[in-house]
Amino acid sequence: MLGALVGLVVRQFRSRTSLIAENELLRRQLAAAKSRLQRKRVMFTGSERLTIALLTRCTASWRTTVTLVQPATVLRWHREGFRLLWRWRPRPRGRRPTRYATLIREMAARNPRWGAERLRGELLKLGIRVSKRTVQRYMKKRVPGHGHRWSTFLRNHVTWACDFVQTFDVLFRPIFVLFFLDLKRRRIMHAAVTRAPSDDWCAQQARNATLDIQPEVLVVDRDAKLRARFASLFEAVGTKVVRTAVRTPNMN
Repeated sequence: MLGALVGLVVRQFRSRTSLIAENELLRRQLAAAKSRLQRKRVMFTGSERLTIALLTRCTASWRTTVTLVQPATVLRWHREGFRLLWRWRPRPRGRRPTRYATLIREMAARNPRWGAERLRGELLKLGIRVSKRTVQRYMKKRVPGHGHRWSTFLRNHVTWACDFVQTFDVLFRPIFVLFFLDLKRRRIMHAAVTRAPSDDWCAQQARNATLDIQPEVLVVDRDAKLRARFASLFEAVGTKVVRTAVRTPNMN
């Protein structure tokens, strides 16, 4: 009795839409049970399943309202309905290949170093107007691993990198550190510190770094203090000096 009174009080604060949906849900279940009492298991038709599944979306207490089926069964009906919906929706058809697809593939195969923009330009010379994205669609994707990797280059060549690092002392005065790094072993081969780096000082550090071992390749940026005089000392011992690109501080 107390539970019924509490339930009656709680229903006074529920929305009208929720009450209507709950009543309709109960009515549908009772009507189905009344017509099939002779069966041990109540079987719902497709339309009844759809109605119950839709009505449960209108009330938050549907789990305690359904009596002839389990809540898990209602959730399964929801999933089956979504599967039917996605099967019914028309699937977009793939794009038909352009009539120049064979020509694009052949040109890309014969010229593997050409990019999509270059291929598009060559096609324009032939009077064929296609977009860059269309050319990219029919180009054969490059398989990773073809050609020499950076790790292979480092394994076959003694390669150093050279650069400046600025820091400060305890009195907050700037200090410049010039270091030479072996890229394969990640080992600092030589380092020197100065407050005012100059061409003569950098050239002397190049001599000191190559006293015992000389690299085959030196990667260096375009710093004004590491120009011709600095590079000539490495080239004199057979080292190839490779400059990084302009305005690319993260390249070295």
